[in-house]
Amino acid sequence: MSAYIKTIRIKSKKQRGFNLTTKIYRRIYVRIWTDKKFLELSDKAKLVWFYLLTGPHTTSLPGIFRETMPGMAAFLSWHNDVFQKAFMEIVGAGMVEADFKNHVVYVLNVIQYNPPQSVNVVKSWVMYFDLIPECDLKIKYLKDIYAYMEGLSDAFRDAFQLAFTDALTEASAIGIGLGIGQGSRTGKGARKPKVKPPNTYTDEFEKCWKVYPITEPLGRSNKSKAGKAFHARIQAKEATAGMMYKATLNYAQDITGKPDKTMGAQRFYGPDKEYEPYLWENYTPVKTAMEKDIDAVNEGIGHGE
Repeated sequence: MSAYIKTIRIKSKKQRGFNLTTKIYRRIYVRIWTDKKFLELSDKAKLVWFYLLTGPHTTSLPGIFRETMPGMAAFLSWHNDVFQKAFMEIVGAGMVEADFKNHVVYVLNVIQYNPPQSVNVVKSWVMYFDLIPECDLKIKYLKDIYAYMEGLSDAFRDAFQLAFTDALTEASAIGIGLGIGQGSRTGKGARKPKVKPPNTYTDEFEKCWKVYPITEPLGRSNKSKAGKAFHARIQAKEATAGMMYKATLNYAQDITGKPDKTMGAQRFYGPDKEYEPYLWENYTPVKTAMEKDIDAVNEGIGHGE
């Protein structure tokens, strides 16, 4: 369903210090007016749809909330049967799912049109997720949002997996696979989420990571990709952890004072084996042109020239 909502908080200078929200907005994706499912809804169902996307029950956690049918009807000042008929029309169109026993409503695909604006937004989700009653629909939502997040950058994935550690661990403990859910992005041009557990690093890699030199201007290398490359070399038996550590130490010594020349760790540990020249016991740091000139001068002085 083509629906796009976004939360915008505008604070005055006085209120910023108190973290008070003065205004909250929801944005609707304009192409909703070309969406076949939406256009086929009755006028009352269209109003209910907008209410589901923009009502006071919505939070930064996109697409799922706890609300009762009578409560939603009362907010619109409708009779229960009128609201229920319009609501079930939307359910029948495959745009919403509901658990009436636990009062959970899941507006499908909202996350795809309401991507998180920062990792802090992702971290805030778990507060609202924990308030949703335990039920099959909540598990489905977790699977769907997990699959979507796997298509984003490492920073967003790591933030999600860290914030939702308890939920993901609990889901795995009861045998729930975290593959692509029914609400996930599919079809031509879709992201292909990579299902994987939260990032974990061996002690051997952490030891190397601590001494790997800083790169400029982007700061330290991508740890997730570096870890994958490191472990791939170990698993392929192309190097041992001890060899990798020795190479890392030698490289760090060689590159000292030259941060702009430092290669990313994911490349250093990658399939091209950039670490290999730094493995050997007789490794000697590569000298700069200036250092070679100084050696030449010193050598000439030693010969009385």
